Amino acid sequence: MPASDGARRLVAQVAADMTPAQRQAFLGAVLGGSGGHFATAPIPAPVVREAPTAVRGFRVRLDLADASPPVWRRLELPDDLTLDRVHTVILPDAVRCRGG
Repeated sequence: MPASDGARRLVAQVAADMTPAQRQAFLGAVLGGSGGHFATAPIPAPVVREAPTAVRGFRVRLDLADASPPVWRRLELPDDLTLDRVHTVILPDAVRCRGG
């Protein structure tokens, strides 16, 4: 539950009068011992999945800067495109411009 502005001001006022050691002890008491659940919670190991066998893609929104009215395109690109190919082939066709 979010704290009210009054509660935040009160905590800031109380903490301003504490030494760093007192602040640490206060947080330990509030959080339950040596830092509480937040400091001792285990971090789960990342799950590594198999690489997909089929080519996947990305949906990209392309906005032209400083265009009035706004000009944008939604592109669906395969994930095996290089940035160079996207820049030289795909983007000019998407916005119908050449050589820029």
